[in-house]
Amino acid sequence: MSIPARNGQEAVGFGYRSPGRTIGEGETALLCNLAWSLGPMHTNREAAKKSILGGLSVPGPLVTAVVSGLWSSGSFSKQLEVEFGLHLLAVLETRTRFLLPLFVNDTVHAEVTVDEVRWSERRPGRATLVVRVVAIVEGPDEPRTVVEITEYLLAQRVPS
Repeated sequence: MSIPARNGQEAVGFGYRSPGRTIGEGETALLCNLAWSLGPMHTNREAAKKSILGGLSVPGPLVTAVVSGLWSSGSFSKQLEVEFGLHLLAVLETRTRFLLPLFVNDTVHAEVTVDEVRWSERRPGRATLVVRVVAIVEGPDEPRTVVEITEYLLAQRVPS
């Protein structure tokens, strides 16, 4: 299959929705232990119930990791390559804003949008993609946005 010759700017506005993932209590406990996130709001059900959040929440670094895993393990990268001729090489920077807690047993999915493609003047064929990732909790109530992430990704033009 040949990839159409494009300049990559067509990728601006491209969106992707990851599959959903329920974050269970067992895996949260395991990840909290591995990451040394041992605060009672994350590890003690009774203390968490009495806290301002009212229940066990997933620690911020773990939320970021889960959300990054949701979008990066899906078809987003392959679609960028096939549809726009851009091959992702590396994550350059991640900026995260936590808006609401992600609770244990919530089901979350990621919605990803390419906001910008900046071509390098020093390294022809290389670009920085600015990608917005929004983590949304699904459920019986209104969906709620829990995290907004801006990813700066290094990409390379795929030879046609």
